[in-house]
Amino acid sequence: MANPKKKQKRTVSNSSNGSPSTSTLTCLPLELLSEVLLYTCSPSTVLAVSHTCSFLYRTLVLNPTASFIWRGVRTTCKPRPLPAPTSAWKGTEAEYAAFVFSKGLCEICKKETRSLYVSFAARVRLCSSYACRKKFLVHNLIDVTTIIQTAEHPIWLPSIESTRCFSPNSCVHSDWPENGTVLLRKSEWEKSKSEWTVYVVAEASAKTTRETQVPNAAAPEQPPATASEQGESAEPPLRRDNMLTAYRDKIARFKEIMSLSVQLLEWKYMYERTVKDTRLANETWAKDLASREGWNAADLLSCPAYSAMSGHFTRLMDVMTDKLFYPIQPIVESQLLAMKEHHERAAAEKAYRTRLTSVKSLYERMKSKGTTVLPPLSIFLELPSVRAIRGRPNPRATPMQKDGSLGGLNDNELVTSLIKSDISAWVDSARTELLKELGFPNGWRSASSTKLNPLYRVTAKFLCTRCVDGGVNEKTKMQGCLGFSDVCAHVCRTTKRNTARAAGQMINGNGTQGEDGDNGTTDVDDGAQDATTKKRRKRKSNELDWRVGVFKRDDKAIALINRVLFKLRLSAEYPFTILLIETLARRIRCLSCKSGVVMDFQNAIGHCHRHESMQILLLPPGVDTSTFEPGLASRLLDKKPLTRKIVNEANYGCSHCVKVGEDDATGKGGVRPMTGNGLRSHIKAKWVVNCFHSIQALPSFVYILSILLAYFAWSW
Repeated sequence: MANPKKKQKRTVSNSSNGSPSTSTLTCLPLELLSEVLLYTCSPSTVLAVSHTCSFLYRTLVLNPTASFIWRGVRTTCKPRPLPAPTSAWKGTEAEYAAFVFSKGLCEICKKETRSLYVSFAARVRLCSSYACRKKFLVHNLIDVTTIIQTAEHPIWLPSIESTRCFSPNSCVHSDWPENGTVLLRKSEWEKSKSEWTVYVVAEASAKTTRETQVPNAAAPEQPPATASEQGESAEPPLRRDNMLTAYRDKIARFKEIMSLSVQLLEWKYMYERTVKDTRLANETWAKDLASREGWNAADLLSCPAYSAMSGHFTRLMDVMTDKLFYPIQPIVESQLLAMKEHHERAAAEKAYRTRLTSVKSLYERMKSKGTTVLPPLSIFLELPSVRAIRGRPNPRATPMQKDGSLGGLNDNELVTSLIKSDISAWVDSARTELLKELGFPNGWRSASSTKLNPLYRVTAKFLCTRCVDGGVNEKTKMQGCLGFSDVCAHVCRTTKRNTARAAGQMINGNGTQGEDGDNGTTDVDDGAQDATTKKRRKRKSNELDWRVGVFKRDDKAIALINRVLFKLRLSAEYPFTILLIETLARRIRCLSCKSGVVMDFQNAIGHCHRHESMQILLLPPGVDTSTFEPGLASRLLDKKPLTRKIVNEANYGCSHCVKVGEDDATGKGGVRPMTGNGLRSHIKAKWVVNCFHSIQALPSFVYILSILLAYFAWSW
């Protein structure tokens, strides 16, 4: 058990420190507490005080002797005294104040609202939304005016007391009893119909009983029946009389309830008009104060200290004055200063984002032209000139324009020249490091103007050691390696691709074995992955910093290019070499493959990654290589409607299953024809044996026609 002496010492120590353990209101006697509360002249304030703690609730609400406090504040209430509760109200003064001023939930949107009842008689509480009022009027009320007039229905259910309950701004209105429209809740009306039937039957039975009990002079007096003779017939009249008494009491109180409700409605509209006028007067005073002090009026109205004080006095219908405001002026000034700094920071950040967007759009335009070598966007934004243009989100920095934009950035020759100068300096540093990788540790210089820099030659091929696929993208996927401009624009990401995709993109052969085989194995691999892996792949990856040290030269691609140049007796030093190589078409045959695949120069660069040392044969210009269709696998794996038709045709075979020397003219080699789906299964089965297994089409007239149609559909 806890020691009571320790508790007593703890309480005394708290009192000695100047922090009383209890509130001052709870220490006051009822007489002094009543004087304080009567001075407020607001039942809503007394109601709020009674809800602060259980002691004040017991003192003000449960104590009958405190009713004089509620009556006093009711008679001094603004803008005029609150209507007194008549005999229609069965409750205490505290309950009456709670009925008028307490907040509750809107019957339609179920949100808490401080609005008073829309109808006091029917006790309808709605928020200030017009949609909620309209919905309640249409779906929750019923007009029973005609039914009551024709059936002489006795009224004991309070109805809507005025026509302006749901349209407060109506100039023409009628209150009860002049209001001829009787609107009731649908739920209460359904319940009252059955009660009315019971009431009519009970009233007729009571009337018959009264007529039979009238004394008849001619009839001899009969002794009263005993209780045993009456039996159980005495209980139903007793219950019937209680029911009739309750209904008659409701009918008698109906007029008083409606009269009190009309008075409360009149007081409510005057109260709301006064509060609205007080709010406008306080806002006008606040704007005058802001103009005198040099403050922003909107900031002052939204300032927490002022808005709390202004809202309190507005609810009390008191106008703000300088005398009331000066005690909190230092607090308001500190909050206004914090709000001003917040606005300045927000404006600076908005201007910074606008300038950053302008710089990024400039980068995209320069990239779309393709005339200059550009670094990645992250490096571009860190260039000295670009950093000076985009600036920093500093509220004290003056933006170039009021909106923070860099309008006319492309037309400014000075800015453009500065940016190009910084880009050139960055490219020179990258060029120096990459030349070392190509075998020029001391750089490269030449007196001839016709010779190309080694980085711009056809033999300048690199791979990214940080990316598992070598860093290739859609543009360089066919070659499986990077050129100098691709290296400068390359961006490494933290999310790695799967090994099968990376291997297929790095080796990427010709249209039959390189590109098609890569795409085919990739899509088959995608189909085998589960949904969790696909979702993980779609997550946004983070970019890594660009470093020239992560790139190495592609020895396989460089060796292949040198072999091709040797057979063509060309040199990579001259610009026209690239144009001559592009005219080779499909004349390069791979001797390292069993089937001797024929491909063009671009596909041969990607295909060389499949072999340690790729041996090639340069075919004469007149050899027919039309049986080898580049891009066949990618079209077969496409999900377009036209592609689905040619997939079901058994016109396809595997080129790796064809042996060299077996019907090379047709490429069949005794291989069984397969459909597109069968070929997918064949690739999947052969993947374990040979990860570079690919597909080849069997020639047929229907197949060639289908491929042409698919090609035109794909090009459109």
